[in-house]
Parts: sequence; structure tokens; C-alpha cells
Amino acid sequence: MIPTQDIHSYVSALSSIFEEEGNRETASGAKAYMRNQFEFYGLPSPLRRRLQKGFLLQNGYLSIEQWPELIFQCWNSAYREMQYFAMEYSQHFIPHCTEEHIVLLEWMMTNKAWWDTVDFISPKLCGKFFIHFPDIIENTTSKWIDSQNLWLQRAALIFQLNYKEKTHLDLLFRSIQCLSDSDDFFIQKAIGWALRQVSKTFPEEVMHFVAHQPLKPLSKKEALRFVNR
Repeated sequence: MIPTQDIHSYVSALSSIFEEEGNRETASGAKAYMRNQFEFYGLPSPLRRRLQKGFLLQNGYLSIEQWPELIFQCWNSAYREMQYFAMEYSQHFIPHCTEEHIVLLEWMMTNKAWWDTVDFISPKLCGKFFIHFPDIIENTTSKWIDSQNLWLQRAALIFQLNYKEKTHLDLLFRSIQCLSDSDDFFIQKAIGWALRQVSKTFPEEVMHFVAHQPLKPLSKKEALRFVNR
């Protein structure tokens, strides 16, 4: 196992590559787009992923035991691309998780939280995680709904985005009912997004739900965008 200080060297090596390849103008635009909440190296996603691939080919993956420390060190960086790397890197570990790793995923969604990370972590990490641990879905997402944390609530709405015919419709509809009165833009948008996505597989069920469930105008508009096209 690589010692903690060497995990720091591993993360620092990637950070140096990102810094060398970054573009100040691109960084400035990205920072403004994210409301000046984060610093950026200025790496378009295709370039960043090419750099990550080369780095991983040369340095390999850490062990699952070292995964949390990698996350914490990447999250400690001021630069958003390091969080993007960490969450994409985490896909490697999802098939090998234990139930207890949900705590790490929740931590990622509630620290330096914004839509850009949560909208990846919820469907691509939590969504796949729950496939391995279906027995904890209802209790976990119910806790998220009741948490009063915007990002956990959004995660509860969108973790099934890629489930298609395996979507737990009753759970989705109940989650939406709990949050349908929210005045928050990100919740209203997530409700519409989740319904629009599942309408591609269950159009009649979604149309029936929207017809009988009071929804905010934004949620309703987004929900019916596919079925009404």
C-alpha cells in the first residue's frame, strides 16, 4: 500500500501536469461560469481526460483502501479539475465497494458541492453503487430527502437517470412528491429532468403522474419536454 505521503505525491504529480497544460483564458471563463466559486487550470474536458489517461497508464490506480485519502486530497485542492479527476477516478472502485462507502459518496456530494459534481456523482457513482446494494436505497434516499441539504435532495431525485426500465418508479414519484413544493431552482429542475428521462421508457406513467401531481411550472415544463415534442 502506498503511504499517505506518497498519495500526496501522486496527486501533486497530476496537479503539476494539469497546471502545465492549463490555459488562463479558459480558466477565467470556467471560473466565471461557476460563479467564481472555484479556481480552474483551464482544461477542456477532452484534454483533461487525455491527460488523466496518460497519467493513469504511467502511474496506475491506488488501492480501494487508499481511495478515501485520494478523494480528500483532491477535494482539498482549490482547482476544480482535481475534483473532476477524483470523481471520474472513483468509477474504478464502485464495483468493489462495501455498503459503508456510501458515506464517502455522500461526503463528496456535500463538500465543495455544486451541480457540476453532484450531477456526476449521483447517477454515475451512487446510481451504480445502489445496483450492488439495493436493500439500502430506500432508507438512504429517504434520509437524503429529509436532510434539508439541497444537493442530497437533488441526488435522491437523479440517481436513477440511467436506470431506464429498471427505474423504481414508485420511489421516484414519492421522492418528487416530498420535494414538489420546493422553490429552489435546482430541485425544480431536477424533478423535471428525472421525469423527462424516465418518460423515454415510461411515457404513459409520467404523463399520468404529471397530470395528477401539482408541480412547479419549471418542473412540469421540463418533465414533458420529451413526450410533447
